[in-house]
Amino acid sequence: MLPEIDNNHLTTYLKKSEYLILLIMVQLIQAHRKVRLEELASYFPSPIYFESKRKKLKRFLESSCLTIESVWIPIIKQWLEQSFNPGAVLHIAIDRTQWGLINILMVSLIIDNRGIPLYFELLDHTGNSNFDTQKSILSRVLPWLKEYKTVVLGDREFCSVELAKW
Repeated sequence: MLPEIDNNHLTTYLKKSEYLILLIMVQLIQAHRKVRLEELASYFPSPIYFESKRKKLKRFLESSCLTIESVWIPIIKQWLEQSFNPGAVLHIAIDRTQWGLINILMVSLIIDNRGIPLYFELLDHTGNSNFDTQKSILSRVLPWLKEYKTVVLGDREFCSVELAKW
């Protein structure tokens, strides 16, 4: 099952059928430790043909209801509110990583030597990010943290004087 915060948001945001598909997919991923669409479709408990299950899951994952802004951000904001007192010191890390042609810029909350993703963007280019991109992603996250003392951490890609001044 999903944590209560997730469950509360998702049951009000998603249609019942979408919510059930999501629950089934989460359980399948946890049980079988597979994330490939074809493998999830083969385990999906529905009396329809494999190809129909695969298409159904693909349509669901591509649907406009599953966005970081509509699903992830409201859950994260509520979790932050419930988990941390105003004025607490929060350490966030900004980092960029590249897997082949996929270039991701991510902001994470550091808790007990673990990074909890707060927000990410797929970059449309390979290689390092620039000040404008870094400022853009931090500008999306920092307003959520205005009640806290925030420490921003980054590796050498994020060492510009311009970013530090901002």
